[in-house]
Amino acid sequence: LESMGFLFKAKETLMWETFLRALELFRGQEGHVFVPSTKKVDLPALCNGHGAVCVPPRKDYNLGTTVVGVRGGLFLPDGAVGTARRAQLQAMGFLFSLETVPWEKFVRGLQMFRMLHEHLDVPVAHSVDLPAVIGDNGAVLVPGHKEYRLGKTVNAVRGGAMLADDDEGRSRRAQLAAMGFVFSTADLLWENFVRALTIFREREGHVLVPQSREPVTVHLPPLYSDSGALLAPEQNEYKLGARVAGVRHGELLPQGEVGAARRAQLGRMGFLFNTESLPWDNFLRALTIFREEHGHVLVPDRATVNIPAFRGENGVVQVPALSEYKLGNSVGGVRAGKLLPAGRIGRERREQLESMGFL
Repeated sequence: LESMGFLFKAKETLMWETFLRALELFRGQEGHVFVPSTKKVDLPALCNGHGAVCVPPRKDYNLGTTVVGVRGGLFLPDGAVGTARRAQLQAMGFLFSLETVPWEKFVRGLQMFRMLHEHLDVPVAHSVDLPAVIGDNGAVLVPGHKEYRLGKTVNAVRGGAMLADDDEGRSRRAQLAAMGFVFSTADLLWENFVRALTIFREREGHVLVPQSREPVTVHLPPLYSDSGALLAPEQNEYKLGARVAGVRHGELLPQGEVGAARRAQLGRMGFLFNTESLPWDNFLRALTIFREEHGHVLVPDRATVNIPAFRGENGVVQVPALSEYKLGNSVGGVRAGKLLPAGRIGRERREQLESMGFL
C-alpha cells in the first residue's frame, strides 16, 4: 500500500499537515505567516519515500480561511497533540489572536512620529512606514506596513475607534494621554488661541488685535501636559489676527455650554466679538472729548484728540488708547456720509450728532 502512495494517517492529521505545508509555502514567499483572510495558495503534490504520490496537487487552497479556523480552535484539540501543534505554530511566528494588532500598530506609529517630531500633533494626511514585529525567537509576527495611514487612524481614534467603554478602553486612553495624545483638536485649537491672545495682551495691554494687511502673529511656546508630555509644538508665527477674525465669525465657539463658557472667558479678557461699530464709537468718543474741552463740536480740519482706553464693566481694557486721533479728518468724512449707513442705524447716528450740535 505504501508503495502505491496509500496513507495510513487519519484524515484530520492529513488536513493539519496540508495546512502546515500551505503555511510553510506562504512563509517561504512572504517571510511571515500573517496570512490575509482571503489568501489562497497552490499546493504541489506530496510524494512518499517510494516516489509515489500520496497527496495530489491542490489549486487555490483556502489558506486564509483555514487560518481563521485555526485561530478559532480548528486542528488544535485539547491534550498533548494540540499543545504540540500550538508550539509548532508559535515557532513559525503564528498569532492566535489579532484583536490587539490594529491598536499595537497605531501605538507604534505614534511612537515613531513622536521620535521624529517630539509631539503627537499628526497631520491628517501623514503616513509612516512601520517595521516588522519580530518575536523572541526571531520569527516575524507582524510584517512591515508601508505607508501606514497614521493621520487617518488618529482621526478615527479621536472619534472613538479602538477605545471601547470598558477597562481596556480606559487603559488605552490613559496610555495615549501619558504619551501626550490630544483627543480633541478643537480643544487644542482653542487652548492655543487663548494662549496666543494672552501673550498679545501681556505685550500690548489689550486684546483688540489689529485686522491689517500685515498679518498679526505671535510666538507661541510649546504646550506640555501635567505629566510633561508635549501636546503642541512651538509655533514661531501663530496667526493670531486670522484666528481672531475666525472666532468673531463663530469658529471654536460651538453651541451649548462649551461655547457659552468660551465666550464668557473671552469676555473677561476684554475681547470684542463685534468691531463693526468701533470706528463710530471712537469718533463719538473723540467728538465728546472735544466738546467737553471747547464747549462745541465745530472741529477744525486738523484737530486731533487723545482718546483714553475704553474699559469694560470688569475694568479690563476693551479698546486701547488712541494718541492724536485725527478728529478733523473724521468730521470731514462723516459730513461726506462715512459712518452713516442707510437705514435705521444711520438715522439714529444722525440724530445723535444733531443732539450734540453737529453741523
